[in-house]
Amino acid sequence: QSLNDIVPEGATNLQAGLNRMSALDPTNLYLITDGLPTRGSSNYRLSNLFSGCTSLTGALQTITGECRVKLFRDTVSKANLESVVVNVILLPIEGDPEAAKEFWAWASDTGGLLMSPARSWP
Repeated sequence: QSLNDIVPEGATNLQAGLNRMSALDPTNLYLITDGLPTRGSSNYRLSNLFSGCTSLTGALQTITGECRVKLFRDTVSKANLESVVVNVILLPIEGDPEAAKEFWAWASDTGGLLMSPARSWP
């Protein structure tokens, strides 16, 4: 399947992507994203960390910004990519004010970079 034929839809599951990446034993990761994840692969009902995140436990269809940050941090901490340099290209999107800070911290912790093109960039 050509990359040009892939049209993103639905929730973003960073955890599933990172799990597949760790199996490849990469040295560098280039992540192109438009914001924090909105879905994960874990059983969040069993975690006190996510007790207020009803969207992750199945009760709601939307996810709050606070729960997206929790999901992102939990995903990164479980990613098993300790020796991987993470570089992030964060595409501009409204409604995700914590994304730049969170992705910058992750990239910086690994020796990588965060790049975010201007909204007017082609």
